[in-house]
Amino acid sequence: YCYSNQHDDCGVCDGGNADQDCAGVCGGTAEYDECGVCDGSGIPDGECDCDGNVSDCVGACGGSAVVDECGVCDGDDSTCSDCAGVPNGNALEDNCGVCDVDPVNDCTQDCVGTWGGSAVVDECGVCDGDDTTCLDECGVPNGNNLCLDDCGVPNGDNSTCADCAGTPYGDAYEDVCDICDNDPSNDCVQDCALVWGGNSSIDNCGSCDDDPSNDCVQDCADVWGGSAEYDECGVCGGSGIPDEECDCDGNVSDCAGACGGSAVEDECGTCDTDSNNDCVQDCADVWGGNAYEDNCGVCDNNPNNNCIQDCALVWGGSAYEDMCNVCDDDPSNDCTQDCAGVWGGDSSIDNCGSCDDDSSNDCVQDCAGIWGGSAEYETFYFDFDNDGLGAGTGYELCNGLDLIGWATNDDDTEPYCNTNDTDLCGVCAGNGSTCADCAGVPNGDSYEDECNVCDNDSSNDCVQDCLG
Repeated sequence: YCYSNQHDDCGVCDGGNADQDCAGVCGGTAEYDECGVCDGSGIPDGECDCDGNVSDCVGACGGSAVVDECGVCDGDDSTCSDCAGVPNGNALEDNCGVCDVDPVNDCTQDCVGTWGGSAVVDECGVCDGDDTTCLDECGVPNGNNLCLDDCGVPNGDNSTCADCAGTPYGDAYEDVCDICDNDPSNDCVQDCALVWGGNSSIDNCGSCDDDPSNDCVQDCADVWGGSAEYDECGVCGGSGIPDEECDCDGNVSDCAGACGGSAVEDECGTCDTDSNNDCVQDCADVWGGNAYEDNCGVCDNNPNNNCIQDCALVWGGSAYEDMCNVCDDDPSNDCTQDCAGVWGGDSSIDNCGSCDDDSSNDCVQDCAGIWGGSAEYETFYFDFDNDGLGAGTGYELCNGLDLIGWATNDDDTEPYCNTNDTDLCGVCAGNGSTCADCAGVPNGDSYEDECNVCDNDSSNDCVQDCLG
């Protein structure tokens, strides 16, 4: 018997739902895991916290340390880098400080022991010497002193006493024209241009050069180097046929090029002796032109642009027929195609993409805001225990919405028991035991007396004897 008549969700009198697990199941075993998730599996294998992080190589959860190219955790690749800074590289630095992977170019020691030095052993066998310690009298390293030329010069070439012909102590010499011999009779002289050995000479006009082809001659007036010539009329120093004339007799050429001819050129540039065929002006005042006036009074020679009648029979008019056969010159009222492709048609596309000329069938929005949708308002009831059965006051809601915890029926006789089998003790899915008396009768009034006799008759309750 529950004196407070307050049963928790598990049917326990004054229980305070202590028998529920974290999922709200009476007598359940679900517990919160280390991440605070009810009935969760905790931190997964391979991860180190509830946020999905993993430990880095130093063991820091969610850390960024990684193993470098040298196998060092949180390293910088330097412990196994070669001289070029390449991890696990094979470059080496030679004794001259050059770092590369080519052992062929490694530097060597010179004769004084310097790595990469330039000192070598000279002709006298001296390291870094200058070949002077073993010179003979002729200055030859390790020489035999047999080096005097015909002029008595050590290691000479006979040039110090040779004449221009190369003969030691000879008498040949070079004249001013660089000719070498010992004959003064053939020495060169200067020409008129003062060139030694030159071929220039002075012609009858006093010009000095070595080109006989330009020597001056007499003109028609017998003047040496003169410029007088016979003109085309045979006059020496004359001016020839005067400008505008065509012969030595004073005649001029006509338009046909005939000297002394009678042909003339008309306004069209036609040259002949017949004045009857001279050209006339067209409508554009062009001599010999073929322009004419069309029906619109336009003067030109292009038949392709002659004016025509428009659809209103106006010459040169701008009226035209649109696709609906309306003739005018106003493009703003030209008919257009409707959505069905009909010129001047009345069809239009409604919000559901349907094209027709019947506005009565245009689609509308359903209660969920969907154009052409099928959602509608319907009476819904609270489904308190999520058993698909509603109860309580009905509400008009749109059935196109995602309505969780609502049902379209009012059939739930036990709104707070999803199994709809509350026992006599008021416990959902109970067996009547939580409020049964000692006789097993739910809410019964039987009880056990001090002698463990169960009934609801207090007159037969056992009493203590004199021994207590």
